[in-house]
Amino acid sequence: MAQFAIPWLFEHRVLSRLRVFVLLAAVSLACACGKSGRAPGRQEADRGSTPAEDASQTSSSRTGPVSTDIQAVASLLLGSNAEVLAFGNLARNGHAQALVVNRALTSQSRAGEAAPIGAQVVPFTRASVIERDGTRWIEVLRCDEHLTNSKGFLAGAPLSPVTGWLVQWSQQEDGSVQAMYFTPGRAPGEVSPAPIAVRWNPSVKRYQSVDRTNNQFLSELALLETPTSILK
Repeated sequence: MAQFAIPWLFEHRVLSRLRVFVLLAAVSLACACGKSGRAPGRQEADRGSTPAEDASQTSSSRTGPVSTDIQAVASLLLGSNAEVLAFGNLARNGHAQALVVNRALTSQSRAGEAAPIGAQVVPFTRASVIERDGTRWIEVLRCDEHLTNSKGFLAGAPLSPVTGWLVQWSQQEDGSVQAMYFTPGRAPGEVSPAPIAVRWNPSVKRYQSVDRTNNQFLSELALLETPTSILK
């Protein structure tokens, strides 16, 4: 702290010194009274934003605010309009994960469709699931024009590019997500495509699609093979 010299504090006359000390004591007392008058309100405000409480809020897996590092990674990956829909131990693998999307406009989606109780449905154009790996974040699932993981294209997804999707999920009390359902968008009048169920496969440590029974994991496709049209 900076220290300031007061020349007249060091006069030789005792009376002058006494006056100075009395003046300083009076100023100190006034400051103390002012602080005591403001203390209760300030203490209450400070108590509502302690570092420990902030840390517990950002570590929440369901309703707490999104931590700055997750939002930063989401923005880096999907741009400034990236939205974190769910975060926590989503796969029950001991690693923090987050579901991030570029939300689609309501007028261009089927956001109004009914969802099961407790489930959420969000229209999007791009989505990603990121996972904390030590001091870095990695992408473990991507859904843009295609649905892919680190090994290739997920089985059951459309072969042709998709420009809009719906994602449906339900987060459990422990923060995990049993499955995510990705439904390709459809044009008005078209039959609604079947949703693609995606779950974390602990045996291979990655997200994979599952069959209609939701029990059997399906292997990825290294390449997409579009059926060739036969011309007569």
